[in-house]
Amino acid sequence: MLSTIIFDIHIKDFSQIIQQGIPKNNRFFQSLENNRIHLEIFCENSQSLTTYLNTFSLQKENLLFVSDCTNHLLTAKTLGFFCVGYDDGSTFLPVDYCFQDFSSVDTSYFTKILCRYKKEPLSIITTRHLQIRELSPKDLPSLYAIYQEPEIRTFLPEGKTNYGIFYQKRCSYIEKIYPFYDFGMWGIFLKENQSLIGECGLQPLSIDNKDEIAIGYVLSSKFQKQGLGREMVRATLRYAYREFDFSRIVAQIHPDNFPSIALANSCGFHYEKTCQDSTLLFSYEHATQTELQSPKKTADITKKVYDSYQKKPDTSVYGKRY
Repeated sequence: MLSTIIFDIHIKDFSQIIQQGIPKNNRFFQSLENNRIHLEIFCENSQSLTTYLNTFSLQKENLLFVSDCTNHLLTAKTLGFFCVGYDDGSTFLPVDYCFQDFSSVDTSYFTKILCRYKKEPLSIITTRHLQIRELSPKDLPSLYAIYQEPEIRTFLPEGKTNYGIFYQKRCSYIEKIYPFYDFGMWGIFLKENQSLIGECGLQPLSIDNKDEIAIGYVLSSKFQKQGLGREMVRATLRYAYREFDFSRIVAQIHPDNFPSIALANSCGFHYEKTCQDSTLLFSYEHATQTELQSPKKTADITKKVYDSYQKKPDTSVYGKRY
């Protein structure tokens, strides 16, 4: 858990904020206080940085060092600290994570970075009965067992692969896809005992030469027909709209998978077409009484996911899981 952030930032505006005292109405600094994250400020010369950081050596697993100075970041990395860069866009900082504006970040942003560094799964959504979070390698034996259930194995090819291949592909997925897209197929756990009962999530797919954001879901047959499928799908749809502004979501379903089709229909999906590979395409358009997304905006949002990266990760680890 994130407990401390050390800021080593030399821009004029930041210095003025610190000199004047942290304003109570500043959203970012207020979020640190509300989440009981301790704020430290380093404002000395480079020679004293090593000595200063060594005083936090026992806390480094729960600490982030944030700086706009290349040399200071390299020093902190050498000492084993998790680092974040503050970059105005004019320089290249030697870290995995950077931001440019304090108004665009909050406590959850830094908490997420710490989890990424420590390779800990992120909690995504909590519902009445479910905990939805990223999967970890230790979850994979239970997930593979779900894919071996006859009702699921019939429609999903992953259930027909051996465990070694399944495990290797999913570990690659966890390592590459989650941090790259910030979404993916997440584990579905019962809140009462944290047992894995399925997975649900989002993924970018090209369907009949059109870029789409697709939902995928798998629920153990032991927990079907209890309302849990609707609970996890509806929560995922709300999250997709709230966090990513995805107003159009599709589901690609085998025509004989009647339970999956019924679940899609019950969650507001409507049949759109039969795809070139004979699967059925269902679509969901998010709309509220106060805001309706136009088709153009929906297309622009989906396109943004694909165009915002200079290169894409290896998405061969994706499969169709519905």
